[in-house]
Amino acid sequence: LIECVEEGKELTKAQKKKLKAKQKKKEEEKAGKEKGGKPQSAMVKAMKEAQEKRRLIECVEEDIANMREDAKAFVKKLDTLNLGDKALTKVDAHATAAEVSELHEKCEALIEEVREKTESGELYGITFEHLPLVAEVVRGLQAGMADWLKADERRKRAKEKEKIKKEGLKAAGLLMTKAERDRRTKDEAFRQQLASQGMATGVKVAEGEGEARTKKVVYGKKKPPKKGGDEGDAASIKSPAKPGAPEGQEGQEDEEGG
Repeated sequence: LIECVEEGKELTKAQKKKLKAKQKKKEEEKAGKEKGGKPQSAMVKAMKEAQEKRRLIECVEEDIANMREDAKAFVKKLDTLNLGDKALTKVDAHATAAEVSELHEKCEALIEEVREKTESGELYGITFEHLPLVAEVVRGLQAGMADWLKADERRKRAKEKEKIKKEGLKAAGLLMTKAERDRRTKDEAFRQQLASQGMATGVKVAEGEGEARTKKVVYGKKKPPKKGGDEGDAASIKSPAKPGAPEGQEGQEDEEGG
């Protein structure tokens, strides 16, 4: 063919076809070398496709394993939240709910990606049996967190109503602590004690006054006489004279009596 071209002879139809095939092969080889490698054979191409498929499978399985571990951690957090005040550790419910929602989005995106790659043939014939199970757990977590947040909101509203009610009762004097009830009981006992002694009970008892010990009241006790005063008075009074007695004798009796 080269000699015919150099001599300027006309090529036959078969020669022209053969020449075109050679040129096409050279172009393909050149294109393969420009990409940095030798022309790929069918076997090499199949091997590369198998490697890519295996890499894709490993990535999906790794994502499933990570989501399974995250789901386990969130299940423990939800159990802690359900314990309420009995829980030994505190969990931020709103932050946990946001993380669970993010995990749910990742799980749904992975399911969609696997479906698309299966339809395109990249993952044809591959079944990820753990993926549906993890997806079910994550959906249950999201529903559980939503229910817990609603219940927590109802609890907060109930506590607020109870607080307002207690404040109203306390302002009206109808709500007392144990110490206040004990004080009121003692004050009432003090009033009854005053009433039993015949004292006025209309006077308001000061708070806490009933707790003090009352002074014992003693009736009918006279004050002792003053020294010296009564003796002088008795000495100044003369005893009456006996009838028929002489004056001297009367005076003598007075002296003896003195």
